[in-house]
This record gives sequence, structure tokens and C-alpha cells, in this order.
Amino acid sequence: MSAAAQQTTEAEALAAIRFPGYSFETNHVFQTDHATYTRLQPFSAGIQVDRQVVIVQPYNGEMRVMGLLPPVSDLITSLVYTEACIWILQNDSWEAVQMSTQTDRHGHDRTDVFLNEEGDTISVRSWRSYFGDSTVTARVFRPDPITVAEAEYGGDLVDNNDADDPVLNSLRSLVTVTATFEDDTFFLYDTFIRLKDFAAPVQPVAWSLTPVFDAGRGDPAFEDVNTLYHLQQCRNWLVSLGFEELCSFEIDIDTHGADGADNSFFSSGGTPSIQFGEGGVDDAEDADVIIHEYMHALSHSAAPFSNTGIERRAMDEGYADYLAASYSLQWSSYRWQDVFSWDGHNEFWDGRTTDNDKHYPEDNSLNIYAASGIWSGALADILESIGKENTDKLVLEALYGSYDEMTMPEAALWLLDVEDMLFGGLYHEEVFTILDTRGLLPSTGVQEQQLYNISFYNTNAFADGTGPLLIITDPGKQLLQMFDMSGRMVSSFCGEGPELEWMPPLTSGSYLLTVTGRTTGSTMLIVK
Repeated sequence: MSAAAQQTTEAEALAAIRFPGYSFETNHVFQTDHATYTRLQPFSAGIQVDRQVVIVQPYNGEMRVMGLLPPVSDLITSLVYTEACIWILQNDSWEAVQMSTQTDRHGHDRTDVFLNEEGDTISVRSWRSYFGDSTVTARVFRPDPITVAEAEYGGDLVDNNDADDPVLNSLRSLVTVTATFEDDTFFLYDTFIRLKDFAAPVQPVAWSLTPVFDAGRGDPAFEDVNTLYHLQQCRNWLVSLGFEELCSFEIDIDTHGADGADNSFFSSGGTPSIQFGEGGVDDAEDADVIIHEYMHALSHSAAPFSNTGIERRAMDEGYADYLAASYSLQWSSYRWQDVFSWDGHNEFWDGRTTDNDKHYPEDNSLNIYAASGIWSGALADILESIGKENTDKLVLEALYGSYDEMTMPEAALWLLDVEDMLFGGLYHEEVFTILDTRGLLPSTGVQEQQLYNISFYNTNAFADGTGPLLIITDPGKQLLQMFDMSGRMVSSFCGEGPELEWMPPLTSGSYLLTVTGRTTGSTMLIVK
């Protein structure tokens, strides 16, 4: 058996211990410079469950389990028809239903339609995420005219129905863009980013017989080169940080799409795509909008089809706002935390900002765009504390551990784990303090539970470091995990019961030990 196959088998076995009664199949395996992420699809009674589980194998530590599944007893097993193919959470209970996946004629938009036994639609889920090899020269906004001018929206700096304005044109920058040269013509696409006209309004993508795209701001070609430039710059930055495999697939871009609405969105269909709207300020003129939508694509790349649940979706928006703000900081510190500096903060809409004091849980809500400020604000605070490059690495690695219905406190604890994995605790205090100040950390990372079928011995010797902790439990595999009081997992161990000995390397302090088996489960406080 290959090392990769063995790791996949171990991941599925570990998930089966953590979630008794389920079976698992591997969906995706991602590798970064710091860990391997195995995404598993759970099944119960042979039926797929509308959740995913992530097994994280850090290169410097033990495997850990990410994700939440309901007890098997919560799944309604009295099926009235045999064509059910997926368990979904419906009206606060888990039901087995049929699922039909539909895409548009271009293969971009994916929509999951859930059907009852009569074939009636009971739920619909769209996978849209909204706000989201030749060298040629071009002129673009870098990142937008408001930032370049270090001014407010108004006066000469207004949209004016997309007019070709001399003041706005003067704020363009001369840049180089990677294009494709075919049959004596330069086209605006590369290996990963392909500009296409696939949605209304109809506006063919710009091309040129010379390696120059010097379009004025009022020319539709301007949005084409502006979008391609910023996406290429963002991807180059990701590669420099070691995330070359993130979003390493072709993505279709329509810079004049979304039916001309004042909105943009990423769609994770058969062919992932982004459409930029033209209402108000053309969205593709503002790098914040471009990078925000691209971050949705990055998130989907790292954690496919897991953007479900109010808080999980709010965090996805928060991640996208953070990357847009961080990208703006690459060009200028002027109002870098104002997201959509040119597209918003004007008469069309208010825009958003990562410079906020939003706090969990009181600022959390069913409005994912309002609640997203809690997460984006915390990430921006971390950036100011430990720097842009370190925070970008932290955020990009964290994407791989995202899962369905993830809550902000769960994501905050994961972010602390990622910091330890990437930086060995160097920035733990700073990240912990910021997350705690935002209300994102529970008082303890794991709540104590009643013990079942488990006894602990030799605790005094374990506490003073002279002997191992003895654990008497049921026969079979047991998963032991030790958490510090911030919720960060510091050690884990998988062994065979009924007698286990464990002496993890711990410094003095208080810890929470969880023990999980097929018929056992407990959490207890350990003081060393």
C-alpha cells in the first residue's frame, strides 16, 4: 500500500472512531507546506450525509478531526421510498431525501435541488458566493481611483455613468499583463484565468493585434484588463507564499455579467466562474471587488462545497473582505480597511470596512454580510499585530480546515491551531488576545462532560511528571486528545483499549483530555 493510500485509510478509520455508526469515503486530499487535509464524505445506512469531515495531518504533529456530525440516532431511518440519496437537515431534523444537481447551459452555475418522495421541491441551495503567455502592456486602476488619489468619492471622482473621464484616466497605472498570443492576436487569458462573454449583457472580450491594451476608463476593454491584472497579481502573491495549488484550476470570468446588476458573484458550478455586474460603479473597476470574489474561489478550492450554515457563510464573506483589504494594503495604506473603496462608500451603497468593533455573539445575525465584519475585523486586527504576510499565510492555510456549519468560535480555535502549525506558537499570544477580545473564544476550548465507561489512574504521578496516565476503558480503538485552556490541541494519541498508558510532553498548566471510542466518550480536566 502506498503512503498516500495508507494515510487515506488511517483518516477514514480515525473518523469512524470519532463518529460511531458512520462510514466514510475520501472526497479530496490537499497538501500544503504544513499539513495534509483529507476531506471525507460520511454515509449512514449507505446514504450520503450532507456534511464533510476533515482529517488534518500536520507534518509536525498528530492527526486531528475537524467537523460535526449528528448522532446516528438523529437520522430518520424509516424511509418511505428507496430512491433517497442524501441526508439533509430539514426543519431541525435530519431527513433522507432525493437530490438533483443542475447547472446552467455553460456549466457554470450549480444548484442543488432537494425533493421529497412525490418529487416536489422542498429546498434549493445555490453555490453562488456574492460580494466575488505573452506579456502585454495595459493601464489599470491600482487598486482604485479613490486610493490612488487619496481622496473621498465626489467632485471629479464620481462614476458619471461610466464616462471616459480625463481625471479618472489620469489615475490609471501602466502595468504588464500576461496574455495569450494566437494567430497574430493577443487574447486576455492565461492558464488559470480565462475571460469570456457567457452572461448578459453581451460584451465581447477585448483583444488586440499589438501587445498594448491602453483602454480609457469608459471603454469596456478597461474592465477586462483591470480584472486580469489584479487576479494575476493576487495569484502570484499566493504562489510566493507557498500556496501554488490553491485554485490551480481554470476559472471563467465575465467582466460584464450578472445581467448588468450592481452585484457580482462567484459560482462553484462544473466550471467555476465569476460574474461582475455593471450597476453603479462597474464592479470590475475596483480591485476590492475582484479580489473579494476571487477569495470565494480560493475558499471553494480549499474546502469544496462546504460553505453551508449562517456563520460559515458569514466567515466566507469575512475571509473575502479581509483578502480584499489586505490586497489593497499592498498598494497603499490609505483607507486600506475600507472594502470596495470605489464601488461603494458612495451614493450607490455604503460599502463595508474591516475597521470595526463588532463583537461575538451580539453582532452576529442572520445577515451574513453584516455578521462578516466580526470575522474580517478580527483578521484585520491580526494583520496589524503580526503583519500582512504572516496573516495572509494564516488565513490561506485556515481555509483548508473549513467545514459545513462551522461556527465562528470553532473557526477561532482552528485559527489558533493553524498558528501553531505554521509558526510554532510564535504569535499565539497576539492571535489569542485578538480573538478573545472579539468574543470569539469560549471560556474553555472544550466543555467538560460526564464520564462513561472510563476510569483514570496514576493521576498524581502524571501530574508531577514521574509516570504515565493510566486509562481503563472498553476494548477497541480509542482516540485521546489533549487541549490547552485556549482550546488548542497540543497532543493526540490513538490506541487500543481496555488499558492505555499515555504520557504526552506537557508543560505545567491545566488541560482538557477527551477520550472517544465507539461506545465511550468523556472529557476531563487535567492539571499538570
